[in-house]
Amino acid sequence: MRDDLFLKVLNQNKDPMFRYCVSITHNFHDAEDLVQEAFIKLYELEIDDETHAKNWLYKVCHNAGVLEYAVPMYRFHVYVEGVAIDGEELLVELFVPAL
Repeated sequence: MRDDLFLKVLNQNKDPMFRYCVSITHNFHDAEDLVQEAFIKLYELEIDDETHAKNWLYKVCHNAGVLEYAVPMYRFHVYVEGVAIDGEELLVELFVPAL
């Protein structure tokens, strides 16, 4: 990637990318790592379009964040005894983080 285009994309997108990565990782340090890795990969690519570079950055951060930092969840179905709606027992679905 050309240096001038890279610097423009970096300056325009580093803060929004960081906020997006924090929303995925729930951790500032992990978000910084994701953003840094994404910008390093972007620099090594042959992209000459600013819009394409921005979209690519979001996709890379999203994929890396979901794969590395997503919290696995267990899914439980629980029937509540003695509670019925329209004659059917109440079924509650719970999602619990796997620790």
